[in-house]
Amino acid sequence: CTTFTGCISGGIGSFVGTPSELALVRMSADSKLPEAQRRNYNNVVDCIVRIYREEGPVNLWRGATPTVARATLLSACQLGVTSEV
Repeated sequence: CTTFTGCISGGIGSFVGTPSELALVRMSADSKLPEAQRRNYNNVVDCIVRIYREEGPVNLWRGATPTVARATLLSACQLGVTSEV
């Protein structure tokens, strides 16, 4: 039961957190681009809003599948091993 609970909680948590993680990666990569190609995001919220407006809401979850799979397995193993009976 705890392994299943770990799967569910890890999957939901990573799915919900994917847009902010995407924004942080985009902001980090943006600083390394040549000035002409930079998007110059002001903050995480600005980055998320611009991705939503310019690329569509579906693209906020680009790359979510491997992230959710990793978090699901990690949480299941972690809760399965560390929970007390």
